[in-house]
Amino acid sequence: MDDHDSTKAVALDLATLNSEEFEKLVATILRAKCVPAPNNQAISSESHNPTVISVLHSGRGADQGRDLLVTTVVNDGILIRQFKWVVQCKHYAKSGKSVQPSDFQNDVSFTDIVAHHHANGYLLVCSTIPSTNLQSHFERLTEQDTNPYFFTIWDETRVCEELNRHLNVMKQFFPEYHRRYYQPPFETKDIMKWAEESGASEDALTTFKMALNKVVAKDRAQVSSEDSMEERR
Repeated sequence: MDDHDSTKAVALDLATLNSEEFEKLVATILRAKCVPAPNNQAISSESHNPTVISVLHSGRGADQGRDLLVTTVVNDGILIRQFKWVVQCKHYAKSGKSVQPSDFQNDVSFTDIVAHHHANGYLLVCSTIPSTNLQSHFERLTEQDTNPYFFTIWDETRVCEELNRHLNVMKQFFPEYHRRYYQPPFETKDIMKWAEESGASEDALTTFKMALNKVVAKDRAQVSSEDSMEERR
């Protein structure tokens, strides 16, 4: 796991992914949180952070999307226990539309989905935002005294925050963003030191330095141009 300060999260263009790629992205983010197979006795009683221990695919749903079944280990300070989430993805980044309750009209109820998988909660991950009606519906479901399940949503902002926490995942799905914002720039002085220690002639070193400076200038110009384009969008 490669944790990073997500308070400085880079916004990524999720619209560059298709629906299947978005599902794979979500699964990969969740797997990045995984630890080795659980042994409840080995989990520190001092740690109260949920730990992902498995991410599995279920069959395809009514929308032809595949649910993810994510198992975590939770320690509330009294009892260490497993907690299973059903995870569904809605990818509307290309159109930019919010996720509405009507987008689930062909599905069984959220509580029935959780019960069917013998799970404890339902996580909706969307590449845009949930509508106010859908957000309110999830809150009502969780607050119902007769309902034992939990319901929550990750929106576009949360997905980008998770990507900024797990830079290996960002590098896999958004290599250009990773290169631009997180890949450390090489130091020309270190490269020149290596070249000088190689025993090359003065003429060769001069030619090499000129070529190196051109590469650096071109790379900086490209990054500057890309940043300007992003600002104008």
